[in-house]
Amino acid sequence: MHGLLEDDNEWRMCLQEAGEMASGHQLRNLFVIILRDCSPSDPLALWMQFRDKICDDLRYALEHHNL
Repeated sequence: MHGLLEDDNEWRMCLQEAGEMASGHQLRNLFVIILRDCSPSDPLALWMQFRDKICDDLRYALEHHNL
């Protein structure tokens, strides 16, 4: 990214805004896109901050779909 982004605030704001209206499945897809295409400087910190929202639908899926 040629040093244009010094930190991950852009990705944090993106996930924060999406987290207010998106499902866990949609947030997982967004997180993958950010990891794959945007090269965040600290992906673990992004994961730790948003993991609850990213995974909010997994418990239900595991309990009701015998996964």
